[in-house]
Amino acid sequence: TDKSYGNHVLLVGDACGQVDPLTGEGIHTGMQGGVLAAKTIVEMFRQGNFSEAACKNYEAAWWNEFGKDFPMSDLAGKIVKRLPFLMDAVPIASA
Repeated sequence: TDKSYGNHVLLVGDACGQVDPLTGEGIHTGMQGGVLAAKTIVEMFRQGNFSEAACKNYEAAWWNEFGKDFPMSDLAGKIVKRLPFLMDAVPIASA
């Protein structure tokens, strides 16, 4: 999906792509996203504003918390896909 929010809607976890592109790990990021969604909802109740603009704060929060790492992880995944021998070099280099 292009965004993790809408009018009166917040998406969390796999539903909005909160999965590391390199490792496929998503449980931890989904849980982090759930906490951030809950905090956003509490704030929306305080303000009495459930508009799409208010929901957008959630996307900014999770992107700043862990999503900003996804583009680099995606790039690393693409490099490994094109040059798989690099994965064989990791254990050798760390020995």
